[in-house]
Amino acid sequence: MTKSKLSELLASFDGHDYNRAKKYLSSPFFNEDQELVLLFDYYHQIWINNGEIPEDRGLIYSSLYPGKKYDDKYFRYLLSALTKHLENFVTHKYMQQSPRNFLLEKQRALKERQCGKSFQFVSSELKSVLESGLQDSGVLLAHHDSALLELEFMTQQKTRKASFNFDSIIDDLDRFFVARKLQLASEQINAQNVLAGQSKPRLIEEVAGLAKEPALENIPSIELYRTVYLTLTEPGNVEHFEKLKELILHKGEMFSVKEQKEIVQYLKNFCIKQINLGKPEFVERLFEIYKLSLQNKKVLRSEAMSPWEYKNIVTIGLRMKEFSWVQKFIEQYIKYLEPSQQKNALIYNTANWYFFQKNFRETLRLFQEVEFTDLYYQLDVRAILLKAYFSLEEEETFFYHASAFRSFLSRNRLVSDYQRKIYRNFVKYIVRLMRDMNNSKKLVSLLAEIKEVRQIADVRWLEEKINEAIKQAE
Repeated sequence: MTKSKLSELLASFDGHDYNRAKKYLSSPFFNEDQELVLLFDYYHQIWINNGEIPEDRGLIYSSLYPGKKYDDKYFRYLLSALTKHLENFVTHKYMQQSPRNFLLEKQRALKERQCGKSFQFVSSELKSVLESGLQDSGVLLAHHDSALLELEFMTQQKTRKASFNFDSIIDDLDRFFVARKLQLASEQINAQNVLAGQSKPRLIEEVAGLAKEPALENIPSIELYRTVYLTLTEPGNVEHFEKLKELILHKGEMFSVKEQKEIVQYLKNFCIKQINLGKPEFVERLFEIYKLSLQNKKVLRSEAMSPWEYKNIVTIGLRMKEFSWVQKFIEQYIKYLEPSQQKNALIYNTANWYFFQKNFRETLRLFQEVEFTDLYYQLDVRAILLKAYFSLEEEETFFYHASAFRSFLSRNRLVSDYQRKIYRNFVKYIVRLMRDMNNSKKLVSLLAEIKEVRQIADVRWLEEKINEAIKQAE
């Protein structure tokens, strides 16, 4: 598949984009070479039919111009011109969809032409849009840029600069700098959980201190990202987490869907970190965050839900024993997944729902209905099957599946080293648990060993079953 700029652009187009782009190319104002319209139609049809663009330009050329000798230089010119026009089109469309950026550029154009009345009218219109729209850090920059254009316009008109409110333009710049610095510093600190070697953001402590000043602390984007920053740098202070949750609940609509999703992810990460530090009470708080995110339909509809996000919500709800809620979630939210992912997700999570309610036969029946091809499903299903046969005390079938699981882990090259380790440990310890069910001394030793190793899939379930077995064996 050709990794050209044109391929990337065509891949980003939907039917509406195609129709608008064709009108754009057909307009003499934007494009004077109508051959580009024919070329666009042809390439679009190839993309629709094949999902890729052939690398053989000569073949495409002969289809477009039957009987003509291939002219590489001319054809490259056409492809380059079409690509530039489509880049211009997507930029034009973006500007139309962003009143803030469109009005700012209109203000800039009118300033260059020294059209005073129009400039003042657009400046007023932009100010209204900025005050009534999203309140992210980009708005603060737009306030500054707009005020800077007004200052430049005054200079053109030879108006005395002394009459200009310099405090306002400097304050706008300060607001933007503080908000964006806190936002980027938070992203950098969050990334350090994955990437090593990141340095501490320069001046961040001074900026965080500035964010507490009365003139800045109530600016929505500053308040939001200062709180995010504090949840990352002071993870032991739960008040920051609670404040961030309140901010996204009551002021979330002031920010884009993308930013809202990022803030919710910060909340989830905070809970997961606390759970990993041995604070089980945050399981319930994580469940609350998931439920909070589901209430925001705008965010929910912005893109398809990941099957793993869907699975995580089900799993945490089951751990909370919210069986009725989880059942409704499974049924009502499956539609938010990609159609091709819905069947497997529905069967897997429904089977897991039955497992948590100890209806192991129904779990086994559902898993027989479909063959999972995704590796993550395959690993989890095999683990659940072992737990189900263990719970049903079907030893022969249990040991057969344990052996099959070991072979799968050894032979499947797609399994990562980490996955192989934690699932091998799981098989190892659940087999020992089955064999030593009536030997309390061995069970106590097994529990101590598991607490030492920890790198085990479903370790909490194993600990729970070992403790139950110890009580019965005593």
